[in-house]
Amino acid sequence: MVGIGAIPAGIQCIILYWLPESPRYLVRKGRDEAARKILFTIYSGAQAADIEEKVAYIREFTEDKRPGTKWEKAKKDFKSLYVLPSNLRALILACGLQGIQQFSGFNSLMYFSATVFKTVGFENPTAVSLIVAGTNFIMTCITFTIIDRIGRRRILIGTLWGCSAGLIICAIAFHYLPRDASTGEINATGSNRWAILILVSQIIYVMFYALGIGNIAWVGQSEVFPYNVRGFGTGMATATNWGANLILGSTFLTMMDRMTPTGAFGFYAGLCFLGWLFAIFFFPDLSGFTLEEVAEILSSSFGIRESRRRRKALKQLSEEERKRREEALMEKV
Repeated sequence: MVGIGAIPAGIQCIILYWLPESPRYLVRKGRDEAARKILFTIYSGAQAADIEEKVAYIREFTEDKRPGTKWEKAKKDFKSLYVLPSNLRALILACGLQGIQQFSGFNSLMYFSATVFKTVGFENPTAVSLIVAGTNFIMTCITFTIIDRIGRRRILIGTLWGCSAGLIICAIAFHYLPRDASTGEINATGSNRWAILILVSQIIYVMFYALGIGNIAWVGQSEVFPYNVRGFGTGMATATNWGANLILGSTFLTMMDRMTPTGAFGFYAGLCFLGWLFAIFFFPDLSGFTLEEVAEILSSSFGIRESRRRRKALKQLSEEERKRREEALMEKV
């Protein structure tokens, strides 16, 4: 069973052979010819002169002309991540999204779903847990088709409340499960209406999770950091994700025992509600903006109103101006 986990990892390892390197990285390493080949693939139909212009632009943008050693420059960039207001707000957004994603309790459910379903009386808890995992897969695929059309902020606000609602229903259902009068242990079968409601509530929870924070945490993280601090910023956000994952994985069963399942799922519902408030008051939709524009939006506030104002202005651009913007956005590659 453990070995099955090696299958997707092996497939990904094989696919990585065809994954192209970032043109920015290649230009920084002096491998201009390799960068040109990849740019020709990205900009299909482009002329050689256009590609040369792209390479020159990337070189100008990525070349670090600041005095000092690499170590001194790295220390300066790391410091700017916390000192420069726009960078600090970007870090708060990225780490906040990753924290919400984990503290919503999703991975605890994935890790211990078979244990949970066995507790409530399902005869084949592993098969039941696959229903939940399948829901996550399907809704994740759906998210890919709607995230750019609806927008990150709208989706996040429209789904986090659903995560909280699903967990509240789950907590209530656990409270009403039949118990042994002498021991107080849960004494139910998979056909019990409250056990079925627990399954339905977890499916609801996973649906909203996969549509929203499950994907947007990673997408949003990639859009907020300027180039010079992107490595540090994404590293801190990813560390937040795995640190929270470690905390949840090591405390979930203890919480189920000490707080009761009702208390544990109610606690996660409260955290999802706090995440929903975070999205409402702090998270702007930064898709479609250049890195320079993102820094401007986050320079004086979290930029919810400013991003909305700029997005309205984008809709009034001419076709030629939109084309130039699309080319500028491709420079994020």
